[in-house]
Amino acid sequence: MFIPVQVEPDVGELAAGYSLPYLNGGSPQIDFVRGLIEKIDSEKKELKIADTGHWIPFHRVMAFSFGGIELANTEYDDQKRWNEDKRIIDQLLRRR
Repeated sequence: MFIPVQVEPDVGELAAGYSLPYLNGGSPQIDFVRGLIEKIDSEKKELKIADTGHWIPFHRVMAFSFGGIELANTEYDDQKRWNEDKRIIDQLLRRR
């Protein structure tokens, strides 16, 4: 028997994912960040990983831990992330 369980990341757990693109010295940069979750927004759509300074949308988080067990994020969408990155980088480069 399969019982689906809704699991969400929580403050103090680990998370790994990709930041939104930003310019660093005029060049586009995307960071892969991994660390403890410091904050989660009230709508639970973004989280902040300690010591990174980046808020990361939940659909860009590849994995997170729950009670010490690492789980893949079922909402992670690699194709959506690539399309989003391309759109944001194009906008950033136009503003320069």
